[in-house]
Amino acid sequence: MLRQAYNQCMSLNTISRLSWLTGSAVWVGFDYQAWTHDPLCSSGALDLFRIPKFSAFFYRSQRDPAITLPAVHSGPMVFIASHWNSSSERAPLRVYRNCERVNLFLNGSAVAANQPPADLGVPHPWFEFSIASFTAGTLIAEGVIGGTVRARDTVMTPGSAARLVVAIENANQTLRADGSDMAMVYASIVDANGTVVPGASNSVTFTVSGTTTARLVTTSVAASQTVAAQAGKDRLFVARRHR
Repeated sequence: MLRQAYNQCMSLNTISRLSWLTGSAVWVGFDYQAWTHDPLCSSGALDLFRIPKFSAFFYRSQRDPAITLPAVHSGPMVFIASHWNSSSERAPLRVYRNCERVNLFLNGSAVAANQPPADLGVPHPWFEFSIASFTAGTLIAEGVIGGTVRARDTVMTPGSAARLVVAIENANQTLRADGSDMAMVYASIVDANGTVVPGASNSVTFTVSGTTTARLVTTSVAASQTVAAQAGKDRLFVARRHR
């Protein structure tokens, strides 16, 4: 994900220097099933199941922090591009931001920041931090504008898998049992603190109970599905309701 976000940044960096440019587009927003030798095209900023990758947060960081829109990710933001485990990048550790300055703390101690890379011509180049050795714990990033902290992001070193957290994304709408309504269902494997365990690949079984009118829709329509988690999150299931 770090490499993808870097590549996306370099593309924006290149086109931002073109004086004659009037606009640009990205192919593509989401991963998708393709008709090639590799059935999954994974070039999206969000994966096939609409889970954002690091590059999605990089794109958010290029927005104007002064613009705030209702029901849209907007305004000041800061994002630590790391799961902060023993295999995470430490030099540089990148923090995406649209704030003027970033303060980073590891277990309460300030981490010295490098200046944003001078060769990046994007509106808001990331801040880089170098940490000599990995220390488990908590990273906190603060985004500062005009001397005031306007955004904050926290990442905790994940522990052992402890439980499942399931969420249904239905845009706050009531599902209608009319044969065409559906909702996205996400399952995250988390540790005792509620932190997603990115290395978890446990098999998880989803079952619809308490009704005979609901089905799980993945590669097939069934009342039960079992899949292996990827990066601590299970594949997106769509709950579909019939009359």
